[in-house]
Amino acid sequence: MSASMGRDEAWADVWNTRDEPRTDWNGYESCFPTQDDYEAWVQQAAELVTVELGLTSEDDVLDLGCGSGRHSAAIAPRVRSILALDYSRPALSIAAKKRALANVRYEWADLNNYDPAVFEGRTKAYAIGSMLYLKSTEHVMNLVAELNKGGCDVMLLDLPDAEMEDARARDYDRGTYSHLHFRERDFLNSFPQSRIVRGRFPEYVNDPIRFSVVVPTP
Repeated sequence: MSASMGRDEAWADVWNTRDEPRTDWNGYESCFPTQDDYEAWVQQAAELVTVELGLTSEDDVLDLGCGSGRHSAAIAPRVRSILALDYSRPALSIAAKKRALANVRYEWADLNNYDPAVFEGRTKAYAIGSMLYLKSTEHVMNLVAELNKGGCDVMLLDLPDAEMEDARARDYDRGTYSHLHFRERDFLNSFPQSRIVRGRFPEYVNDPIRFSVVVPTP
């Protein structure tokens, strides 16, 4: 890692150099006792997205930061199509190899420097555990606003809460390898139609210090 590399660039480097087993955990390897527990949580998250966004077989959906495609594969049977985007080529390779589905298209895209045209025609969008790796909270807000402007309802899951203290000593969440942290009030002020979702995953170790937000089109 270059000494001049920013936090978002550092995370992009991490996600493009991880080995396959760790990449397929999508960053959740320290959050669940076993892979089966992680798989169960993926299904729970998919159900929450489905309910909160009101997904139907008529929806063309964006997965923002799809990783190795676990959530895309879980949500795909519930919708017409998914465009699953990520900047990790190793993760996309795993997704294409392990979770290829007729109605899911995996594509490379850097959400730090996105082209709004990529989002055209999409009715719903979700991001699960990916927004915390982007370059700024302002950028995330602008991304949500751009999606709303295009007629897309949005749900962001697993956002670190800036108002909640995480006392665990975790070197990766300090300094260069830090996560973005978000405030409920920033979403509520910027998007009055938004609603906050908390406490849906009691078996998930980060649940007390994370929240989700649903931002329908106004």
